[in-house]
Amino acid sequence: MIRRFIASVMPRHTLLFLLLMCIVTHVTGSKANRRTVTLRVASFNNQYDNTRAPAGAGVWKGRLPLVLQMLREEKFDIVGMQEPYWHQVKDMDEALKKDYAWVGCSVRGQLKNDKRHYNPIFYRWKRFELLRWGSFWYSETPWLAGSKSWDSYSPRMCVWAEFRDKKSGIKFYHFNSHFDHLGETARRKSAQILLQKVKDIAHGAPAFCTGDFNADEKSETYRILTQDGLLDDSYNIAAKRINANMRSYNGYTYPLKQIDNAQHIDHLFVTKGTSVPYWRLVTTAYEGKYPSDHCPIVVEWTLPGL
Repeated sequence: MIRRFIASVMPRHTLLFLLLMCIVTHVTGSKANRRTVTLRVASFNNQYDNTRAPAGAGVWKGRLPLVLQMLREEKFDIVGMQEPYWHQVKDMDEALKKDYAWVGCSVRGQLKNDKRHYNPIFYRWKRFELLRWGSFWYSETPWLAGSKSWDSYSPRMCVWAEFRDKKSGIKFYHFNSHFDHLGETARRKSAQILLQKVKDIAHGAPAFCTGDFNADEKSETYRILTQDGLLDDSYNIAAKRINANMRSYNGYTYPLKQIDNAQHIDHLFVTKGTSVPYWRLVTTAYEGKYPSDHCPIVVEWTLPGL
């Protein structure tokens, strides 16, 4: 009876308006109730077992305890490393396997090959499910393991992985790269390849890209990576930054100096539509010794919920 009365006295356009308002309220309310997920992700050039560094600073035997202590203190959810040899990866795997698993291969495409650089991704296996992973090379033949092109000094590569957060069900991608340290053309071409691969592999899903890009914020390589419309530098969009006035490369020189407008060659990029509450350069040293010749970058990365 009441419904008939309302329908008889209320104009049709008013009823339509109220119906649309109910739909909009329901949709926006559903979006507002979606829980975001925040991950603690990092990029870390963990230098190869360098026996030629001054005063033995780069020798792995002496650095291993420092690296393990730093990793345990920082409690990264996922960390993309660049440069370690196979025996270094094995040592870390053995010490961290209670909490971490890893994926990756050497720059030659082999799973076990010492004296070759690796790009391992270490992740908390209790929290994340590894759905798939792969690799590609920064060359004119990205599918060919160990390939190099242009003016690249040595083969360079990217290891990527698709993960699912077990609690929320959210899926995301990680791309972990190491660009050439000498070839400028190679770095520019590598940036173009990375952008295309993120598009082809992630298909619009949230992704983050770690790496030693051997290119600072003033370089053409950096411009290519940040002006395509796909990626943001986590540093630029971070709500809070810590140790931003220090370079990411330390060269085992302690302590790091504070520099106005400090440039970084290590970066962590995130796809647009995600946010970064926190960015930090990890400058922790132990009795005046750094774990590596690069300082890790750690970011709190927030993804929209399902």
